[in-house]
Amino acid sequence: MKVSPKDIDFITLIDHETYERNEKLIDKEFRRRGAKEKFGFDAYTLWVYPENHHNFVLTKFDLIQWHNDWTTTIRNRKGKSFKKGFVELKF
Repeated sequence: MKVSPKDIDFITLIDHETYERNEKLIDKEFRRRGAKEKFGFDAYTLWVYPENHHNFVLTKFDLIQWHNDWTTTIRNRKGKSFKKGFVELKF
């Protein structure tokens, strides 16, 4: 584990109804450029739909993709990859 990582990315899981009610605020403060300027890190959001919602498949797909992308590094020239960690915020 890196003691002083050079890049920190945040993925925030947001209930789809909360996002829809607060879309402008979330986009301005907690996504991409807004978060980078305000907090100094890269930020992404993932909308969470309940299992009985017709868009739940999107949540499931996104969670799998983010997990695969953020748990290990890409392989280096020697074919070795390294574990990474992530912080999950829910609101």
